[in-house]
Amino acid sequence: MGDETWTLWAPRRLHLSCACCTNGLHLTSAPNATFTGVIRLAMVNNCTTGVSSHCARPTVPSHTHEQYAQALEDSSDVCISGGEVQVLELTMQLEVVFKWQTFDCWSSGPLLTDGPALGRLLMIALPHHVSLLCDKSVSKISGGGHRNVRGFGVPVVCRRGSRWVMAIHRQKIDWLGAPEEGKVGAIREALREDIQRQIRANVAAGEADPYNAGKLLGRLASLILVAEMLGEGAILAELLKETTRYLSVWLDQESINPLVYDSTWGGIVSCGCHYPWIWMNEHRCINRTTSATKCPGLQDSLYDFGNGMYNDHHFHYGYFIYAAAVVARFDDGWAERYGEKVLVLIRDIANPSVHDPYFTPYRHFDWFVGHSWALGITPDPLGRNQESTSEAANAWYGMYLFGDATGNADLRLLGEVLLLHELHSTNYYWHVIQRQHDIYPAEYRHSIVGIVREQVVQFRTHFSPEGFFVHGIQMLPITPVTRMMFHPWWVKDAVERFKWYCEIQPLCQASGFIVFLVAEEAMVDKEAAWKAALQLPSSAFELDCPGCNGNSRAGTLQFIAAWGNTPQQHWPEVSRACSPDRMCLRG
Repeated sequence: MGDETWTLWAPRRLHLSCACCTNGLHLTSAPNATFTGVIRLAMVNNCTTGVSSHCARPTVPSHTHEQYAQALEDSSDVCISGGEVQVLELTMQLEVVFKWQTFDCWSSGPLLTDGPALGRLLMIALPHHVSLLCDKSVSKISGGGHRNVRGFGVPVVCRRGSRWVMAIHRQKIDWLGAPEEGKVGAIREALREDIQRQIRANVAAGEADPYNAGKLLGRLASLILVAEMLGEGAILAELLKETTRYLSVWLDQESINPLVYDSTWGGIVSCGCHYPWIWMNEHRCINRTTSATKCPGLQDSLYDFGNGMYNDHHFHYGYFIYAAAVVARFDDGWAERYGEKVLVLIRDIANPSVHDPYFTPYRHFDWFVGHSWALGITPDPLGRNQESTSEAANAWYGMYLFGDATGNADLRLLGEVLLLHELHSTNYYWHVIQRQHDIYPAEYRHSIVGIVREQVVQFRTHFSPEGFFVHGIQMLPITPVTRMMFHPWWVKDAVERFKWYCEIQPLCQASGFIVFLVAEEAMVDKEAAWKAALQLPSSAFELDCPGCNGNSRAGTLQFIAAWGNTPQQHWPEVSRACSPDRMCLRG
């Protein structure tokens, strides 16, 4: 038996008959009548008599929906046809404005302006919205909403115009960070160890997938910054030369696995390599072409982690963009010659212009849910998904740094706002903080989500159900923004679980994922993490190890020495991101 109350709105000229409810709701109109237009249907109460499992108190009907029912009625004539996003840059915060395009549901009139609507626009805000919504024209409606895969949706009404304003605190985004003085010697020694590991010649020539090639480039770039911090000029110069050479191979389309433009979907994809044999542990690519029609990666999603199907582009190219930012920081001439090519990769993953005929706007980032999706054009019955939020954040971090290095203020701002939103949503939908957010039901007993899908969340990665992989995949790569991702309450619990998974499964160390455990531990126990990092075996940083190849001991020690035990500022639950003339919603 159902326990729901639904309300339907239709134009007055339309005469409908309703039949309910054995086989659902059936609507019929007058004989021979035709209709094209809007019909609106909303669930007003999901606990009408008390028999529903959705009732807050078993067997007790809900009588708190009157305000919500009235808001639905008042807003029934305001429909949405689309919207646009604006970003306002203030000194202490960024304001992200959703400007909803509205129209009168019951007429064919033009879109309404930003003035008063015929009614008042009613929308459902997700949990991560509620802590950021600060516009006085938006108010929370009690008694309505419903739970979905992202927690409990909150009805909000725009009282003036049709816009949401969300304010998020700005934070200092560093290239590296200053380490504790007494730990510099060990970092220097580790740097000299790390530079002995050389990328294989065939990989350096681009005979690799762009994801692992990107991680290797990111590792080299981070070591350049460590060398700069240590004043190791000769090492810096050699690393810069090496990074520039490897990066330019891909940007000049000289890589054995080339990057090509796909005009069908409008993007840069990797051709993909057939690897029919392994000779002395070196993959050999037998298809060498710059023709997209001959690329196996455009036919089979198993090549290059699905790059040819637009999977994970922000993960893959994020490493390239980060490396390009570091090179541009030290070589203005290279930045001048290659700047447009780097911008092509940026346009592929986060093109901000609807007028760009070559790339779709914001291929991966979803402004409404506040985070990215990694799935490309491959169909999935569970909808879009994303696994590694830290690698998504790394893409936006790389954009911010490239804008900073090249003096491109617009790019710098775009990278900043995408980064801050990705981090914010991560702490709602990936990091499970039950006492604060109540996103998932109590039956989900894990402290972290491995994959967020549109229909479900999963405690696993795409490649394994092991718990240490689930925790570690949300930590790579280790950069200064890593510490910005983690709520202090969450880390204290999560690191103990991560540690337990590593203790019971030797593969944690063999895979190199133990490095991410050490980095996470640094946020709650700097000295213990420092000691553990020094004791890690050299195998944890080998370039042939899939989990290790983006890490370095010097980079890990640098992170611990600079950011260990550093408290994160401006968590929305602690310090609301509101300017004095704005009113925050309390969720």
